[in-house]
Amino acid sequence: MTMEEIRRALKTRKITMVAKATGLTRQSLYGIMNGSTPTPRLDTYEKLVEYFNRRKEPPKPVRGD
Repeated sequence: MTMEEIRRALKTRKITMVAKATGLTRQSLYGIMNGSTPTPRLDTYEKLVEYFNRRKEPPKPVRGD
C-alpha cells in the first residue's frame, strides 16, 4: 500500500475511529491525510497498512456466481 493510497483511504474514514483503532493521534492522521507529513515513521506506516488491510471489504460477487 502506497502513501497515496493511505491518504485516499483516510479521506473516506472517520479520523477519530482510525486513531482509536491504531493508537495514532488524530493530529498525526490529519498530517498524513493532508500531506503536511509526507513520510511518516515506519511504525506509523505499518499501523496504517495493518488497519486498512484488516478492513478491506471482500470482493463483490460477479453476476452469475
